[in-house]
Amino acid sequence: MKSDLRAQVAQFLSRTVSPFKTSPFKTRFASRFTSRFAAYSAQISTQISTQLNTLRAKLVSIRQRLWQTISLNISAIRRLSPQSVLLKAVALGAVGLMATLIVGGLQSANEKPSEPAAQGVQATLTAPPLPQGWNRLPKLSGGSAAAAPAQPPKPAASPVAASPTKSVAKPAAKPPAKSAAKSAAKSATKPAAKPAAKSAAKPAASASQPAQPAAQPANSVLASAALQALNANMPRQESAPAHPSNYGVRVAKDVFGKPVSNPPLIVLHETVGSADSAINTFQTAHSDEGMQVSYHCIIRQDGTLVYVVPPEKRAFGAGNSVFRGSQGVEAVKTHEQFPPSVNNFAYHISLATPPGGANENETHSGYSEAQYRSLAWLIAHTSVPDERITTHRAIDQSESRIDPRSFDMQKLLTILHSLPRPYVN
Repeated sequence: MKSDLRAQVAQFLSRTVSPFKTSPFKTRFASRFTSRFAAYSAQISTQISTQLNTLRAKLVSIRQRLWQTISLNISAIRRLSPQSVLLKAVALGAVGLMATLIVGGLQSANEKPSEPAAQGVQATLTAPPLPQGWNRLPKLSGGSAAAAPAQPPKPAASPVAASPTKSVAKPAAKPPAKSAAKSAAKSATKPAAKPAAKSAAKPAASASQPAQPAAQPANSVLASAALQALNANMPRQESAPAHPSNYGVRVAKDVFGKPVSNPPLIVLHETVGSADSAINTFQTAHSDEGMQVSYHCIIRQDGTLVYVVPPEKRAFGAGNSVFRGSQGVEAVKTHEQFPPSVNNFAYHISLATPPGGANENETHSGYSEAQYRSLAWLIAHTSVPDERITTHRAIDQSESRIDPRSFDMQKLLTILHSLPRPYVN
């Protein structure tokens, strides 16, 4: 059975497949395929050839036009004489110069006078009237030591700017410093005092600033007598004006446009290094706002008062600082890039550090009797109450300032209370 079935299947397949093996079928299939392939090949070849010819023609055309342009430019350059080339260059230069002058004139016409660039955003702020405590503070205009005059000179009316911090050693520049000793050593390398004329170069308060009111004692006769008694023991005084980049104006509004009118504050510091080292630092120009620093006054070991920044100006003595008193938390933000500080309403006084105190120790031998008496004499020329006399250490927010070290506040107040206060009602 199986063999018969296999034979039948083989016979069926033989009859079915055999036509495809015949020569006529193979010939017809091969012929038809060949003819169609040849037709497609010819068509594709024609299209490619046409596109290549078109591209070749475009390239030839572009090359011809480019060559013509280059030839024309070369011919034009060859026809130019050196004189004509020079005249054209001069004419172009003159046109450019005129355009520059016109644009610069338009810009300057739209700009308002401002403080030096180092004061940043503060240049746009106006100055407030002087607090009553500042306008009777002594101030010398000369650049050298002076004998004590019969009456303390009246300060010129104008105002102060910026904020700093710098370690126990120097008045605080804006970023906190690492070491007081390093700070003092660095400042000692600065050049000696510069002429006072340099300070005068800083533009004075603009006409837009309000007039400064004078302090009005309750009884002018008694006040005059008190002032004479106070000045009977006037200490020796010097003037060592700081470079204008190291101080600014006391502003009437903070960076947010909010009016400010804080009562005067006195902040006490110490130099850590020598007084002359600190003065040299203040008299050195600093384009880096983080390095701008100053005090209003320095008191030498012998009690000599050295006036550095006018009292109506803002010394950069305590950046990142806050005073906490009966009126709450007080600070003014005067620069977008730096924290608020008390600089706008503070008068910074620094005591020269005693010998052996140029280090980072918590204490030293203390200050001389002459320094305490000169400090009290200076404060007596203000109307600042006892509760608004503070130290850098007390107001510092960076927790890195410890000056003035070994300071006896009670001793200062005792001497101060023994002196006449002409401007305290």
